[in-house]
Amino acid sequence: MTENKTKYTPTEALKLLRDVSKNSLYNDMNNGVITYTTEKWGKKERRYIDGSELTRAYGEKFFPSGQPETSAKNKTGQPETLQKQSKSSSENNLMQDVVEILREELEKKDKIIEDLSKKLDNAYDTVNRQTLLIEDKRENKPVERKKGFWYTFLGKTD
Repeated sequence: MTENKTKYTPTEALKLLRDVSKNSLYNDMNNGVITYTTEKWGKKERRYIDGSELTRAYGEKFFPSGQPETSAKNKTGQPETLQKQSKSSSENNLMQDVVEILREELEKKDKIIEDLSKKLDNAYDTVNRQTLLIEDKRENKPVERKKGFWYTFLGKTD
């Protein structure tokens, strides 16, 4: 492959793409994400993808000169791997901060739940004590039997 090449077969394109699988490339071609042209190649037709199309669809994952990611430089002149490492470490720090905040929130919620549980237990105890105070504390009174209709109608007395 020469550096001035502008059309690539899918196999050639895969060699120049980083972190793109064969299935992804062919799915993108079949779903219209990447346009391609077909040309006769013997009795068969061969697909060709334009380099600008690969750049449009995959951006930084496409290296037309075949350079690996480690040799690419960013605007500050640092290799991209260093930039990505610092980005990933800052993302890790950010995620650790988020996790710490979520842990603090969880601890607050646990304290609130514990406090409410204690208050509920106290309320149950209070209700039980009040129920015991309300109960009838009279001595054994005879239970008066309800007189039935016939008893009252016939006027029987004991």
